[in-house]
Amino acid sequence: MDQLKDFLRQCVKYRFWIAVGISLLLPIIGYFAGVGGMIQAKTTQETAIKGAKAEIGKYQTQGIVNAQYQPLAAQKNVILTQDVDESWRKLRAIQEPLLRWPEEIEAKFLRWGRKYPTDVDSGEVTRTLVDYTFFYPNFVSKIYKIFKTFN
Repeated sequence: MDQLKDFLRQCVKYRFWIAVGISLLLPIIGYFAGVGGMIQAKTTQETAIKGAKAEIGKYQTQGIVNAQYQPLAAQKNVILTQDVDESWRKLRAIQEPLLRWPEEIEAKFLRWGRKYPTDVDSGEVTRTLVDYTFFYPNFVSKIYKIFKTFN
């Protein structure tokens, strides 16, 4: 009985260090007790995911083409190309009134065409470009007024 009393006195005396030791051991014991179930759940989920990936893989191959596929795809491609061309024509028709030059210099630009004029005096070209920079702001304001944003 005396030995028990000595043991209990030692426990009371060193209760802080005993509590610290137990508080350090409990999370470690809890970790190792819970990790087994988590590892098992992880492996079952991994096998389920790998199985689903294998099932999807057979539908992802793009090399499977039968004899009917190529002519049908070519027909669809022709139809889509015609739709795109028609859309471009409609947009061009809508935008055509806006694709102009300022009236004061439009005749010169249309006569010269898309290339830089080589058969015209360089002074005339320079004066036309200066006129263009002068008339351009008013022309933009005019076009902006007729432009319908939410058409």
